[in-house]
Amino acid sequence: MTPKQKELKAKLIKQIHISKKYQEFYRYNRDVYEDIVKKHFEVASSKDMSIEQLLHFCDWLNDKTKELATIKPTTATKKQLEAIKSLWGEVARDKSDDALRAFISRITKNNYLRVESISKKDAQKMIPVLKKMRR
Repeated sequence: MTPKQKELKAKLIKQIHISKKYQEFYRYNRDVYEDIVKKHFEVASSKDMSIEQLLHFCDWLNDKTKELATIKPTTATKKQLEAIKSLWGEVARDKSDDALRAFISRITKNNYLRVESISKKDAQKMIPVLKKMRR
């Protein structure tokens, strides 16, 4: 993520936190808020959302849009998956997909049924970790 993207993301998170709807949800119905975030964006908090997701969530919280569409994170690209599997093949004693999924779960704190369903964000975390292990 570029510095400008990081700055934009931080501003969007601030906008979310100062919206009246967020403050009411968070103060009185925190469980409902967390369920909405989990259901519609498949993340635990706003800091884990993509910029696109944050923009949409801000619009909803500020009543610029009436519906909160489900915007799920995109899965990892083919190149990212190839890199992860290739690096895993180099560094792991147990090269099975089950072992890789367990390792991904330990690093990202997210459980995936298949390695191919890993999110782009989690793939971006995994590749540097595996490269560091290779050294």
